[in-house]
Amino acid sequence: MLFVAVNFQYHLENHGWKGANFIIDPEEWCIIVKRGKGSSWRMATGIRKDSTSKVNTLDEATIKRIKDRLAHLLPGDTSKIEYEAMAPYIVHQRCATEFVQGNVILARDAAHTLLNNPVGGLGLTTGLLDAAHLGVSLRRILNEGASTELLDVYNNARRRVFRERTDPISTANLLRLMSDKPEDNKKRAEFFKRLHDPNDSSFKLQGGLPDFTLTTTSNTKFDTYHEVTWFISVTRIEDWTIEKFKHEYKTVHAGMTKKGKEQGSPLRRYIQLSNSDLTMPDAHQPHWDYVTCLTFPNLFVTHAGFQDPGYRARAGAHIFCRLDQQGCLTKQVTKYSKSIHDQDYQNYVIRALVFHDRRADIDEYSREWLAKRGKSQSKIAAADENVLKYILWEDHTPKNSDAFFANTQFSGGSWHKYKAVEAFDFTSRDIAAAFLSKHHKTLN
Repeated sequence: MLFVAVNFQYHLENHGWKGANFIIDPEEWCIIVKRGKGSSWRMATGIRKDSTSKVNTLDEATIKRIKDRLAHLLPGDTSKIEYEAMAPYIVHQRCATEFVQGNVILARDAAHTLLNNPVGGLGLTTGLLDAAHLGVSLRRILNEGASTELLDVYNNARRRVFRERTDPISTANLLRLMSDKPEDNKKRAEFFKRLHDPNDSSFKLQGGLPDFTLTTTSNTKFDTYHEVTWFISVTRIEDWTIEKFKHEYKTVHAGMTKKGKEQGSPLRRYIQLSNSDLTMPDAHQPHWDYVTCLTFPNLFVTHAGFQDPGYRARAGAHIFCRLDQQGCLTKQVTKYSKSIHDQDYQNYVIRALVFHDRRADIDEYSREWLAKRGKSQSKIAAADENVLKYILWEDHTPKNSDAFFANTQFSGGSWHKYKAVEAFDFTSRDIAAAFLSKHHKTLN
């Protein structure tokens, strides 16, 4: 596949075209975007070349194909198109194994040595946000005496962004435009179905604000791409009776949450888990009464919900437990589940939660560890007939949680204590106790 960029002059704005236009077709796909002021535009497209052709050159036949394609796609008198430049380039999406080594620091195209496919402009955006993160880190190290370990954070965070977001998102964008494979056709149909669903606002945010997903330093831009599950400890206020506490939490607050969802809250799942005296050898059990598990479409929607006047006046103002809460916002890494068709599943299941302590501010599990952990624990769950479900989440809490939780009752909580959470579901407390006792060495 030879990618070609074409700069041209044409009054597309007079024909009602937007600043960015995506043409979907297995052969004549392209992107046509506005270039600054005036009538200057750019088309990016691809030409399939046979194995005997030089893939990085533009011969007369290829140039004609490109011009014919543009003339076919544009409205009006296309004989008036004025071509300014036409250049081929080969797409290769690669990522350096390390962004920091010795006295050398990589950023932008030097770090993800890429001519990224042009669909979405994510290559340039990712590079700019690399520089933003690196700038913050160097300022703190050089001017504030911070540890050079911040460069390790930069290295891990920006490599993860490219590998987990930029690369797969831009690849999916390209396949959506040009692929005619059945599996990609199905994904394309689902994409546009969701895009046109007036009730699926989170999906529109995901597609419309991709740069929110790519930043690792902003205090005001929060990820729009990953579903998040929020674990919140719930502990009784000391001078409250147990009856009052249970009523405020299990009846009043749960009722507010249910009503909010009926009125359009984007909350996807709401679970209250009661803590028990069940313990696991060599593990510490926190003295919480309950754990609330809330699942939202993404961090952006979660944060936006805090600003909603209805939430602030009702559930956001309702005090039902101590406010020195602990927990984390997470994104799912692995899920294993046996076939469960019981609609009352959540009413009888016993869930064992394993919280992984963070030893330092920059303590994070690697991608390799998370993949290996998810695979090994899923294998254990599959082999044990008593395990109904296994889930592994990694911490996804914004680094500046003060900004995220500002002016909410969660601002006094501790939200960076844990770097991962695991869940195992069972049908009885005794079965859960036996499993934890048997596997405690691999779980700790």
